[in-house]
Amino acid sequence: MTAEDFWNRVKAKIKSQNTKQETLAISCGISYRTFQTWINRKTYPDALQTYLIAQALNTTVEYLVTGEEKDIYKEKYDNLKSCISDFFEEVKEK
Repeated sequence: MTAEDFWNRVKAKIKSQNTKQETLAISCGISYRTFQTWINRKTYPDALQTYLIAQALNTTVEYLVTGEEKDIYKEKYDNLKSCISDFFEEVKEK
């Protein structure tokens, strides 16, 4: 997990969304020159800027940093399913 990997994932998302680095930078409130410097020097942006980039690309910070995506809806569904199951168990016991 390197900054180069991070930027490769960012670039892949940009390409898949048929947009441009400059457009992404502007939408995040980051100067294009700063954005390019990060890429060229292979440095990470700070946490807030990373979050803004992830949001603009409709992805997660986790994916940009690690390359792994969690299915947040599955996790929420599993939690809800567990709560419902627990509820019915309590109702049965009464």
